[in-house]
Amino acid sequence: ESLRLLDLLPGKSTEPIHCRMRHELLASVPKYSAVSYRWGRKCRSSRLLWLNGRPCHVRPSLWAMLQGLREPSHNRSLWIDAFCIDQSNISERNHQVGLMGKIYRGASQVLIWLGHKAEESDLAFDFMNAVAGDTATPQVNSNIRIDKPTAEAICLLCYRDYWFRAWVRQEIILARDIVLYCGNKSLSWKPFAYTCTKLMAHALTSSPVLHLIEQLSLD
Repeated sequence: ESLRLLDLLPGKSTEPIHCRMRHELLASVPKYSAVSYRWGRKCRSSRLLWLNGRPCHVRPSLWAMLQGLREPSHNRSLWIDAFCIDQSNISERNHQVGLMGKIYRGASQVLIWLGHKAEESDLAFDFMNAVAGDTATPQVNSNIRIDKPTAEAICLLCYRDYWFRAWVRQEIILARDIVLYCGNKSLSWKPFAYTCTKLMAHALTSSPVLHLIEQLSLD
């Protein structure tokens, strides 16, 4: 059993996106991160990136995701279904879908991409990172309070289309570690879960987020 990995090369936000594709055996694959995201709607427009040295046009939503996940100084090895599965090959696609449990379980991290910066998402992420304190080993501050603008921003984040995807549970339930991304902000799972369940539960009753957090805590 094998899989493709996408190496996202380092760069600044003003520089073109460069990637390399490689094949690895699933049983001995080096460290990688699997990405959980929403594809977005098909559209006529596209954005340019460079794949194995050649121009490649992709959906604007995929381009924005790579821009948000790109590091300034080191490569990132990623498994992203849109790139790592030949979507035109039905046989390969069906086979790789059958391996997705192993792929997400084997990843060192699952990266949740919530989309571009919008609706005060930076405010929400900054607050939840403050809840965490030390981001390397998050310790929740139980005395923290939340104001109305921040609560509204977190609520909007938890009702984004990503959370209503059918595949969300399958992609993150087996994760060893989860990191959320939105625009150029990132956040570990623990302060996100704490904020949603302890400070925002009353406002998220119709969002799938609370059910996902409960399932992850049980598993």
